[in-house]
Amino acid sequence: MTIKRASAFLLTLFCVTMIMCGTGCQQTASKSGAKENELPKLKFHKPHNFRLAVERLREIHDLIVAEEELPAAITYTVVEVRHAHADGESHVHYNLVKDEDHDHDEHEEGHEHHGDHEHEEAFDEETKEHIVHVEIFTELTDIVRWLPGIASDSDMAAVDWKLVDATSDELTSKLEPITGAGAVKTQREKFRNSADEISAAITKLEAIVKPNAAKVL
Repeated sequence: MTIKRASAFLLTLFCVTMIMCGTGCQQTASKSGAKENELPKLKFHKPHNFRLAVERLREIHDLIVAEEELPAAITYTVVEVRHAHADGESHVHYNLVKDEDHDHDEHEEGHEHHGDHEHEEAFDEETKEHIVHVEIFTELTDIVRWLPGIASDSDMAAVDWKLVDATSDELTSKLEPITGAGAVKTQREKFRNSADEISAAITKLEAIVKPNAAKVL
């Protein structure tokens, strides 16, 4: 009788252990899959130069304060190409499929890569296609954040770059409570409440562009 009870107990314990292990493995696989599907911050909507960046900021400002509906999000298709290496490491390329309606000529080139690599070392390749949506408030905050870097790639004077950097920080502080407000409708209402201050900051940037209009910024 004791042996039967012990056997039953061990069988039950074994079954419970297998169930728990199976559940844990499923959760780990799910989390791993989620991480693999996450895209890094891509910059295909980044303006090519400082002048275009400032012009786009003004355009976005005017679109948000207008009475018309906001434009649809920028949508583009990205092909993720993952190269595996013999040492177990991998690097990833993101290639833009240039068949969408938005103007690629005013934005970053259609290729990004992540991770150090030597192409001749790659021995395996996997591709995935992603549809990426960039709504207007995301585009706005991205451009504001990129401003100092875009400006540093130009030949503007150091004093102008410092003003760009300070204005980027100013706009970021004004936009943080707006873009964190939840629904786009709420964000738009909050933006309109601060529209004059945001417009004044953009005007500072426009003042930097005009004296350098003959140069490529």
